[in-house]
Amino acid sequence: MPLLAVIALIFLDGNSFGLSVKDETAMSLGYNSISMTSMSYDSGTPVARTLTISNDYFLPRKVEIPRVVGCLSDKEGISAWAALRVTYIEESPPYGTKEPIDIPDSDYYNPSSRLFVEVPAHGEKRVSILVRVYDYFDKTTYGDYDEVLLFEANPQGRYFDSYTYCQDLDGTSLEKAVHIPITKQ
Repeated sequence: MPLLAVIALIFLDGNSFGLSVKDETAMSLGYNSISMTSMSYDSGTPVARTLTISNDYFLPRKVEIPRVVGCLSDKEGISAWAALRVTYIEESPPYGTKEPIDIPDSDYYNPSSRLFVEVPAHGEKRVSILVRVYDYFDKTTYGDYDEVLLFEANPQGRYFDSYTYCQDLDGTSLEKAVHIPITKQ
């Protein structure tokens, strides 16, 4: 009998009963905020996407967070595609403490590595996906970008590199991307 109870709990834990995800994308991002070269979670680094995960289940749940690639796009094609640095921030109610979700260097380029957050029983977690340029970015040279494109990474077993990913975009990828306009501030 105890074995059946354990099997039932394992089965129930593997399903999404009582789990809901609210996915919000920014309406626009300011150019000056994306082109900051320092990352501070409280000083205006733009939040491109927010996932609010609610767990109404009586056990804590481990939830996979999608790996995201961010690219800068120039609709006129004057500037080449540029990759953005993507950072994940995890928050628990009352949403005051922000903790970065670390991706070990050994996993960052590993296509099979996955990100998870643990949501407590009858609890909630918020994951913010922040984007900004890499440190070498020269905003005086690269001021022609019109939008941020967000893709759920699907590297299909190959070495994962956001630079290559942004340069190799095809029509299908562009259709699937989330397009966030950049406002010139």
